[in-house]
Amino acid sequence: MSESEQRRGREDLVRNLSRRLIELRRRAGMTQQDVADAMGKTLAGKKLAGRLERGAVENASLLTVAEYLRAVRAGFGDLKGLRHG
Repeated sequence: MSESEQRRGREDLVRNLSRRLIELRRRAGMTQQDVADAMGKTLAGKKLAGRLERGAVENASLLTVAEYLRAVRAGFGDLKGLRHG
């Protein structure tokens, strides 16, 4: 697989992850501020939740994603089926 194909695959995965996070938050009936509060991060958490949902997750730690999922009452199992593309 070429470097450009790998990059596109990562971009697709990030886009799909972002969409799923938004879907999970909405399913929980929460705003980004609600997620931030549940993560114990207030304003910084709202910005973090927004960044995750916009796809700025390349450097997000596994712990950060886990905290987000816990906040929206979801788990890593809810991310199953994410695909490149």
